[in-house]
Parts: sequence; C-alpha cells; structure tokens
Amino acid sequence: MSVKKNLKVLSLVLVLLLAFSLSACQPNNADSSSTKKSSTNENTSEQNPKENVSAEVSNEDENLEFKTELYYPNIPSINKDYIVPFIDYDKVFLKKGEEQTYEGRYSNTTADGKFNWIVDEESGVAGVLIREEKIINQEALDNITVNGKKIKLPCKFSDLGDEYAAFDSVDFSRYSEEPLAVYIKDKKTGNLIFTHSDEFSDSLIYRMLDKNGCFQARVGINTVKNNIKVIITGENEVMGKLDLRIAGLGVGNTLNEFYDKFGIPNKVYSKEQCAGYPVVEYIFYDSLDNKYIVVSLSSDLVRYNYKTLNDDHIKNNIVTGMDILVFKEEEHAK
Repeated sequence: MSVKKNLKVLSLVLVLLLAFSLSACQPNNADSSSTKKSSTNENTSEQNPKENVSAEVSNEDENLEFKTELYYPNIPSINKDYIVPFIDYDKVFLKKGEEQTYEGRYSNTTADGKFNWIVDEESGVAGVLIREEKIINQEALDNITVNGKKIKLPCKFSDLGDEYAAFDSVDFSRYSEEPLAVYIKDKKTGNLIFTHSDEFSDSLIYRMLDKNGCFQARVGINTVKNNIKVIITGENEVMGKLDLRIAGLGVGNTLNEFYDKFGIPNKVYSKEQCAGYPVVEYIFYDSLDNKYIVVSLSSDLVRYNYKTLNDDHIKNNIVTGMDILVFKEEEHAK
C-alpha cells in the first residue's frame, strides 16, 4: 500500500480518536467524569446562560423536540441504570487490592507466541501498517450485531433498536449547512441524540443517550445519504450500553480473542499515540469491495465500575470500546 494511502487511513483513525476524546475537552459534558460527581441534576441554563437559548425548528416528526443552539442536556448522577448488561464484571474489572494479571486471555503475547501487544516505540512499529494484504471477510461483516441483532452498515437508527426509530425521520442534511449544535429528543421514549459541530461537514458525530441519561454510543451520520456509517461505543471513562460486536467479539473480550478470530491486525497504535488508549485496527473488505475498519480500544486504566459504583482498574488487554465504520476505498483515495 502506498504512503499516500497509509496517511489517508491514519488520518481517518485519528479523526475517530479525536471524536473519542473530544468530550473530555468540553465542559458539562455527558460522560461519567462529570456525571458521577454530581448527586443531583443541575439547571443547564444556569450553567451556560448565554449559550443555552434554544430555538425550536419545524421538525419532521411531531414527537421530536429540536434545539439548534448550544445545549448540554441535564444528566442524572450515576445509578443502577448505568449497568452495562452484556459484560462479565468479574472478568473485566480487577477486584479491590487485586494485582494486574498478564496470563491466559490477559497476556500481552498471543497463545501461539507469534504476536505481542506491547508496542515498541523505538522500533518505529507503532502505527505503521503491520499487515498489508487486502482481506476479504464477508463472513465477519455479515455478523455485525447491535444488542444481538444483525445489522449492516450503513444503517438506520431503527436498526439500533425500535426505541430509536423516531430519529430516522430527521433530515440531517439541514444541519450540515452551518456550524451549530443540534439536540433532538424523542418525547415518547425520552431518548435523545446531540452533537456540537464547529465546521461545515457532510458527516457529523452524534451522541446517543437513553431516557435515564445513560451513554449508549456515538454514531457518525452521513448527512448526504442520511444514514449511519460509523458506530463508536467508547466514551472517556465509561463504556457504552450499546453492545456492538463483529463475529461475536466486542467490549469485554480481549485483544487475544480478536487475534484468535482474525489473526494479526492491520495496525496497532500505542498509548502514547492515542491519548492513553492502545488501539488495534483491522481492515476488511466485503464482496462488493466496500471497505470496513474495525477498531478495538483497550485500556487497563481506571473505569467507572457500574456494579461496585467505584473507580476500578480494567484487567489487561480487555477491549473497552468498539468502533466500526464503512466507506468505499475510492472515496478516500483523493
């Protein structure tokens, strides 16, 4: 693969990583670092009196509430609703006083001894293309699931669950014409999506929260085709409640289990490159030559443990976030 294409792919991944860490740079944001410290809801308009002047706009669905000015939704304190139902907490979190383990599924070296997840910065291995051949893996791409239901990217909100179907009626192209923030709430379910755009773009990242204010995932909207082409489940110190998987693998699995299923990844990015989050990237093509990137974020840093309601360390090489995005090669070969 040419240097030019390498740089294009690297740029795309860095955009994803920027989106992953963006919320840490924003005040009053919807992540656990702000929510777990507050015991009651705060009045958002009092926090941002100048910015939170909402503007109702004509909407596609009368059951949707729109705001098109900078607006941070009121988020409740951490509670039982933040339990992530699909992970085995005993296999993911270290118990209090328990030392980190590096054996078995948590090892830094794969079972066959052929690959090590520790990136050597001095060798220049970090972030370079490790595996160059074009991998057609239709079987894996036919087994992308959300909460156990098969989906195919690009997809619609209704594919992520019936409770998000109302957002399919939104014409997202109207929000790509000027820099603004968009907040859209489903009045029936209480679920909401919101974004903050600082520049013109045909693709915007929206956060999804449920009626309890729990982070579900972030989705990348193609505002030209009005569909979802990116799903991101990591959010700073929390793990999203949307269970995104490929071939049965996702958050709660280990990097070694990804290796056992898919072999050597296309790229590995170090903690230093990715703001403390080691990133493993697989690139797959389907039979129609659509290109998919599967990104696994792994971190042994502290995460909020929704079961113990404490800050606990993650066990080594556990996947704490999953991203899957789709695009055609020619769209990014300019």
